[in-house]
Amino acid sequence: MQVDAAEFENLKREFLRQMPGFKSFADAGAVYVEAERRSKDELVALVRVALLPRLMAPAATPAQAREVCAALYQAMQREALPSSGRPQNLVGWRSWEHLTKLTDEQCLLAASALRDLLLGEGDAAERLERFANAYQAVLPTGGGRPAVLRNVGTLLLMLVDPGRDIFVRTDLFDKAGARLSGRKLGGWGRLPSAADYRDARAFAAAIRQKLAEEGWAPRDMIDVQSFLWVAMAGDDAPAALDAGPPVPAGGGLVAILAATDAASRRLVVRIRPPAEGIGGWLAGSDLRLDVAPAMDLAASATQRDLAAALADANPDEGFAQEIAAGLWLVRALQPGDVVVAGEPSGEVLAAGVVTEPYQRLPAPEVGHRVGIAWHTGGFPRRVEQRSWSFKDIHEVPRELLVQLAMEQSRSETLPELPFAEIVDRVRASGLRLSERTLRRYHVALKARGFVILAGVSGTGKTWLTDVYAKAVGARYLVVPVAPNWTTNEDLLGYFNPLDRAFHATAFTRFLQEAGQEYAAAQAARRPARPFHLVLDEMNLARVEYFFATFLSAMELRARNGQAEVELAGGRRVALPPNLAFIGTVNVDETTHAFADKIYDRAQMLELDSPRELLAAQLDGKPFAAAVLDVWDVVAEVAPFAFRVLSEIDQYVAHSQALGVAWQDALDEQVLQKVLPKIKGNDARVGDALQRLVDLCAPTMPLSATRARQMHHRFLAHGFTSFF
Repeated sequence: MQVDAAEFENLKREFLRQMPGFKSFADAGAVYVEAERRSKDELVALVRVALLPRLMAPAATPAQAREVCAALYQAMQREALPSSGRPQNLVGWRSWEHLTKLTDEQCLLAASALRDLLLGEGDAAERLERFANAYQAVLPTGGGRPAVLRNVGTLLLMLVDPGRDIFVRTDLFDKAGARLSGRKLGGWGRLPSAADYRDARAFAAAIRQKLAEEGWAPRDMIDVQSFLWVAMAGDDAPAALDAGPPVPAGGGLVAILAATDAASRRLVVRIRPPAEGIGGWLAGSDLRLDVAPAMDLAASATQRDLAAALADANPDEGFAQEIAAGLWLVRALQPGDVVVAGEPSGEVLAAGVVTEPYQRLPAPEVGHRVGIAWHTGGFPRRVEQRSWSFKDIHEVPRELLVQLAMEQSRSETLPELPFAEIVDRVRASGLRLSERTLRRYHVALKARGFVILAGVSGTGKTWLTDVYAKAVGARYLVVPVAPNWTTNEDLLGYFNPLDRAFHATAFTRFLQEAGQEYAAAQAARRPARPFHLVLDEMNLARVEYFFATFLSAMELRARNGQAEVELAGGRRVALPPNLAFIGTVNVDETTHAFADKIYDRAQMLELDSPRELLAAQLDGKPFAAAVLDVWDVVAEVAPFAFRVLSEIDQYVAHSQALGVAWQDALDEQVLQKVLPKIKGNDARVGDALQRLVDLCAPTMPLSATRARQMHHRFLAHGFTSFF
């Protein structure tokens, strides 16, 4: 396939503009790694570990099929990947939501289609066509089926075999194909076909070859997809003084979103707000800058002239080039362009559309002014912009506006679900939990808004908070508690007198969003969307120290419906009724006990892992009986739960793929996952170790040998541990 050389060069330039520090994919620089590559590599690993082992054998029962669907759903709806702290953003949540609503028959069909797609006979194009024809039966009816099948099918193909297969999105490939090959690629408005995907792969292979010829050394199709995505998303950068088409009527968010269209040629600029805040900007419907206040920016014909003038006026200032670059962007702003008032940390306070171009303020005032119609609904809000600059003024990609709009759309509130449907959605996730326990959690959140989930490690405490929040449509944030937290500032943030700025935390921003949503809901006379804030491993630090402010505030909220918490620097934040706090706690030697006032203000639920639920989790596994026998022996002194079962399952599956018998893999897992938990001087520890030796001796020699050593130490010293 021929690639237009001139257009290819244009895309290269756009890619390099957005990826500073990039030399090749082997020496890509921090921006590319953080913004594009690392999260995709993590997603590859997640799919290979969580999904592929469950597809090695056909799903024979509805329970096994639900494990497959739950694994896929959890991987793609995961709240955060380790590197970015964000969920995957390649395919939106609507493409995966159907997995929570499938019947047993549909789960079996979906699992079979997924197995054929990723492990079936024939090349990837044939498997994609078979997948599309089979999997459409489990999707809701409507015109979106082809897009979901294309997105889901091709994304999974690329994640499993990134060396050969490419993730295809209609808008990206249509535009890229038109620019680089002069034609539309495939007929993606219909169900994906083998011919369509072969066409897309041939195009991707041609791009990969061109990148290789340029010395960029793409490692796989992930690099090709990233190149096209970044280059095409930034396509058609605006000319410096191009006014562009008329601003859409209505202003506000409508006009801001108009700038996301590359054809609009709008300039999108982020400007750091003044230390005193943006109140003056909002009141004046403008932005005013006092950088080089005596200069008239319009008097300089070029950015280089402006830099020279700045250097002459301030010979001791060493940043004339950088300041000139920012001021030149301000000079270039025209009606219809967009300004984002954002802190270097990524906190956006407002966004607005330019209504009047740059002008120097008339005497006796000094400085620079641009007229702005500000939009403040749903702000402040933090954005995860990996290419965010620490300069005071710089251009940002249009995708930032899409991200802001998507965040705002999340405030839409869904009708409250019947409890029976919540139960169905939670169970579809694969979490094993009795209906009574789920009902207690459901009611506790409504009754108090502060719930503590206790239990041994691995019982599904954090998992429950996640799947329940998804089931009811709640916004959700997990804040891991650190052992060294001693004050409210660890949770709420702090005021830095050096830069005169309040440094908020994710916790604080989440509180602000909850308050804004509640206020908007009150104004619109609709129910407010729930916000669930999870303090994970809450008792690693002393709760009465770092959470003291909230304990009192929640008491006021319980009586009055609302309360406020004071932040550093004189700021305050509301605790609205739609905000719920959930703490997860483990009770062991590494944690702190709760004071009575914690119990007084919270609903306490203990999650356990009864044998029957563990058995259901292991249903159909060849090693189920052996694992349950081990559990019976150690449950009183070192109980383990669902997390350990899941890890054992994955370990055995990976071992079998290497030709290792499940009995040997299970022996290794008892040694690595169960025995390290056994310790202490309780007489029951010695009894459990002796019984474990007897149980493991015939088929698990590694575990039997280590358990025997631990038992001998117990008999000799009255205490034992794994090490």
